[in-house]
Amino acid sequence: ISQLEKEVDEKRFQHENRIRVLKTQFLQEQRQFEHEAELRVHAMAEKADKRASQCLTEQTRRISAENRQLRIHLQELIENTNGLQFQKKQLEKQYQKLLQEHQFNLELRKLKGLPMSGSFDSNSDLNVTTTHVSTLPQITR
Repeated sequence: ISQLEKEVDEKRFQHENRIRVLKTQFLQEQRQFEHEAELRVHAMAEKADKRASQCLTEQTRRISAENRQLRIHLQELIENTNGLQFQKKQLEKQYQKLLQEHQFNLELRKLKGLPMSGSFDSNSDLNVTTTHVSTLPQITR
């Protein structure tokens, strides 16, 4: 019996040693695996940061190019508007001049005693609405 108890104690001791060695080995492998996982996560984060930076740079370039095109288009629209405003001023001046000439002709006919038939009254028959340029928004560069 004593011999068997010694064997059991010996086997128990060997078993405990093996368990301790396996546990130590497991913990060491676990730490190594965690370290490798951290390295992989760090590498993936760096790769993602680099890709995000590239995407932002690319998007910034696209937006800048689009802004340049929009700026050019806006400049063309401003120039066109300025041209139209100038043309409108010229037409308004021409209209005022024609109105004055018409008024002058009417007064001349009246002085000469000529009939007024076929003429039109500048306030009723002439269907032209004048607007003043000052009411239009001014666009400047």
